[in-house]
Amino acid sequence: MTPPPIPPIINASQRMSLKYSLTRWDILRWHIYVLLSNRILMALFLVTSLFLVWSDLRRPELAARTVGFKIFYVIFFTLIMFCIIGSITMVMLACVVMFKKFRGSLCDHELEIKDEGLVERTDVNETLHRWSGFHKIVRTGRYLYIYVTDNNVRIVPRRYFSSEQQERAFRETLESHMRSAK
Repeated sequence: MTPPPIPPIINASQRMSLKYSLTRWDILRWHIYVLLSNRILMALFLVTSLFLVWSDLRRPELAARTVGFKIFYVIFFTLIMFCIIGSITMVMLACVVMFKKFRGSLCDHELEIKDEGLVERTDVNETLHRWSGFHKIVRTGRYLYIYVTDNNVRIVPRRYFSSEQQERAFRETLESHMRSAK
């Protein structure tokens, strides 16, 4: 008579999972975060605004004004341009997010940390992201953005963690796997 097989011992710190769902609001916030984090886009906006202001200040009726007025004009014009372009961009972005299907994103997700990598499961796919490709983890007020590559991100709403300690343990486990793969 042979003894029954002994189940393998799984180290709880090496295998951890999280279930969550994404909404359109989560995706819209991600796009806004990316837009506001784009330094090149912000620099281009600033250079364009300053060029327009500089061309305006060269007109004779504005060139004769005081330095205080010119400084006020530069600041006011730049803020107005930022508001107008920002509003148009946000409306366009909201329309794209509201009318696009986002199959595989707007659904239930499960992330499981394994020794081989991070496994993501949805109703349309199952993906293994190997640790060697991980780029970084960004923690904001409401989300964890897990960059599984330079441009491929997993959006994890922090509201799905039962406690701050669970979130910290999840993040630290991810980071330790990332460090060991480098």
